[in-house]
Amino acid sequence: MSRKYLGEQIDIHAGGEDLIFPHHENEIAQSEAANGKEFARYWMHNAFLNIDNRKMSKSLGNFRTVREISEQYDLQVLRFFMLSAHYRSPLNFSADLMEASKNGLERILNATDNLKHLIASVAKRRDECRRKKKHFQKKLMHM
Repeated sequence: MSRKYLGEQIDIHAGGEDLIFPHHENEIAQSEAANGKEFARYWMHNAFLNIDNRKMSKSLGNFRTVREISEQYDLQVLRFFMLSAHYRSPLNFSADLMEASKNGLERILNATDNLKHLIASVAKRRDECRRKKKHFQKKLMHM
C-alpha cells in the first residue's frame, strides 16, 4: 500500500517506539525485498503519550482521541503542547499542562500582537519624520 501511494522509497517514516519490533522491521524486510531499495531514509519513533502520568491505553480507559481533545481545547493549544517536549521523550497529557500550554501560547500571541503594533507605530513615526525632513529641506532651498 505504501508503494502505491508514496513510491518505492519514503523520506520519513514515523510511529510509536513500541512499533519498532516487529512491525517496522517487518515493513523494512518486505519493502526492501520487493523493491531492492532502502525503504525509509529516516525513522522517527516517538515516545509514549501518558495521561495523568499513566500510559495511554484503551485497556486502562484513559484513551483520548484528537477529536475529543478538540472539544475541550483549541487545536493550536494542542499543537503547542505537543511541541513542548522532544519527540523521543514521553509526553504527559493533563488538564494542568494543557492550561499551562494555553497560557504560554497566549503570551506568545500577545507578544506577537504587541510587536506588530510597535512596528506599525515606528513605521508611522518614520514616515512623519521623512515628511518633516522634506518640508524642512524645501524651506531651506527657498531661503
